[in-house]
Amino acid sequence: MDEILKTLAQHLNISESTARTALGAVMTFLKDHLPEGLASQLQGALPESKSLATHFEENKAPAASTGIIGMVTGMAGKLLGGNAADLSKLTAMLGQAGLSTEQVTKFLPKALELLKDHVPAEIYEKIVGLVPGLAATPVKA
Repeated sequence: MDEILKTLAQHLNISESTARTALGAVMTFLKDHLPEGLASQLQGALPESKSLATHFEENKAPAASTGIIGMVTGMAGKLLGGNAADLSKLTAMLGQAGLSTEQVTKFLPKALELLKDHVPAEIYEKIVGLVPGLAATPVKA
């Protein structure tokens, strides 16, 4: 997991602590949105996921402080519904983790790319289904 965090930090030019908090936001989101059996499998495949989620909960900024990210993603979720609302929630969580809107658009595809090799294909497919458009998003080095 340390290598994933280092790669994310370098890719976004952020601290490893911010990368840890942001990845924790993703793990929290997945825990809340994956079916129970798959969420357990994810924790089995990534034992650190629980501590990452805890790190996010302990270090996130209050929702009101996410400002424009929360406002824009909230409106998009209300207008588009369904998975867009989930994406809106995840984007807001990443804002609470300290990422800007631009960083969020770079973070999610890179995080998925790095996690792909660490989780079973069935779980990865479900994760990509929760975040529409990410599977088709090219990852830039």
